[in-house]
Amino acid sequence: MIRTAKNIGIAVLMVLFGILSANADECVILLHGLGTSSRSMRPIERFLKKHEYTVYNISYPSTRYSVEELCSRVVVPEIQKIMMKHDALHFVTHSMGGIVVRYILTEHDLPCKSIVMLCPPNRGSELSDTLKSTIGWLYRMVMGPAGQQLGTDSASIIPKLQRLHCKVGVIAGDKSWELYFSWIFPEKNDGKVTVSETRLQEMSDFVVLHHTHTFMMNNRDTQEHVLHFIRYGRFHRE
Repeated sequence: MIRTAKNIGIAVLMVLFGILSANADECVILLHGLGTSSRSMRPIERFLKKHEYTVYNISYPSTRYSVEELCSRVVVPEIQKIMMKHDALHFVTHSMGGIVVRYILTEHDLPCKSIVMLCPPNRGSELSDTLKSTIGWLYRMVMGPAGQQLGTDSASIIPKLQRLHCKVGVIAGDKSWELYFSWIFPEKNDGKVTVSETRLQEMSDFVVLHHTHTFMMNNRDTQEHVLHFIRYGRFHRE
């Protein structure tokens, strides 16, 4: 009887060790949005590290190059280094970071298990279209080449992106403090992107939170949804 219990205990430990080993081979890569840096993703970085995930918070010069150049010059080389240590990748992105990872997965075959996108302009940004048509020179100067690719016009990179083949969760916001942009949007938005613009046909789950675009990642419920999706492939439901 004692020997049987001991054998069961060993078997349980072996299963647990296998699970832990599998988790050790995974990591989470964070990609920030346009006009910011990896600093903006630190709240999620700290939260995931507290839950024992290995996290890589990549910073890239988002306003200096096009999406294609950002990926080839900075983001893809960083991911290649990460893949030398891990067999499976999870991505958490903010805003344009979602378009960056979609472009990378269009061009490269990566072992991506899941992606959580915060406020992504997955269908192109109407705000980008408006700013380009009204203050084009200033918008180009401030937001650079990549900023010109996020609209719905012929310059957009969105139509070139292929369908994703991993679990994708999208978190949209419906709260805005940016009154100078509110007149542009005909529907609920986070101050930069409308709720409908964030949607992706192949997404596995979708949730709308009452937060603004810029600070979506700072909120605890956002962080908990991200963690739950990475673990289970779906957002947390009460």
